[in-house]
Amino acid sequence: MNQIKTLKIGTRGSKLALWQAHHVQSLINQHWPDITTEIVTILTSGDWSPSDGEKRLSERKGGKAQFAKEIEENLLDGRIDIAVHSMKDMDSILPDGLEIACILPREDPRDSVLLRHRGKMDADPKSWPEGITIGTASIRRQAMILARNPSLKTTVLRGNVGTRISKLRGELANDFPEMEATFLAAAGLNRLEMTSEIDHIVPEDVMLPAAAQGAIGIEIASDHTPNLTPILAPLNCLQTQQCITAERAVLRALNGSCRTPIGIYATFGDDSAMTLRAHLLTPDGQMDFKHHDKANITSLDEAETFGRNIGDHILRSAPEALLKAAL
Repeated sequence: MNQIKTLKIGTRGSKLALWQAHHVQSLINQHWPDITTEIVTILTSGDWSPSDGEKRLSERKGGKAQFAKEIEENLLDGRIDIAVHSMKDMDSILPDGLEIACILPREDPRDSVLLRHRGKMDADPKSWPEGITIGTASIRRQAMILARNPSLKTTVLRGNVGTRISKLRGELANDFPEMEATFLAAAGLNRLEMTSEIDHIVPEDVMLPAAAQGAIGIEIASDHTPNLTPILAPLNCLQTQQCITAERAVLRALNGSCRTPIGIYATFGDDSAMTLRAHLLTPDGQMDFKHHDKANITSLDEAETFGRNIGDHILRSAPEALLKAAL
């Protein structure tokens, strides 16, 4: 019988992060009604504010690890018991003493297109008018946009979901008059019940998702594993966990970060085999390397090895000039 009576759940303070934390809280309450849960909101170095301007997170020291730094410090200090994260925002290598104990079933991992003038363009930048400007803070999206249509221009667009939509076609749009479209993860809009904002879902062969996009993970301190694992086990989706493990293993093999223009996406087919695809590009989209492979995966260790082998293959086989520019 589990002896834990209270559970403090750490999270960032954005609407999406809070939605995710409350979702985890409701699942824990459903499975463990005798445990008292509390949401603890933590301001992180990665949280955007207007004073940051339109600067990529990758241009700031620490990269996307800034989204988790203060939360992870709270975990290690024991001020919170678990932390809820968007897995795509997590560094591929966790700090010592921490681990991902649980990954929830994955939402739609694909990107979505939002247009300033709705209905004027389709989901593929390849067909978009020459020379228009696209807003994105993602190096991956920038590279894939330019690979499809080198005539396009990109401008950095930061902020939470609502802020970015406002900059595109809301009250802040006059400050960004040149911007015709942006891309957002479909999962976040689905969770926030903002699917009406989506103009198109981008096919994976047009824009391969970021590693772990659409997945919510729960991070814990490793020395609390025996007590917390039984509580979190009912929330875990093994196939999602295996896919995310493989995708993150590719990143680790490449020493990848938010500065790396790469899409990585793993899926299980009807035959229960995992297919893993990777697409590495230069930031300007002018060089790229694609690779995919398939394997029977029955454990997290096998998923880790499979992903690492994919990453090693890219390092061996991709053109040296591409690797130098992308990594």
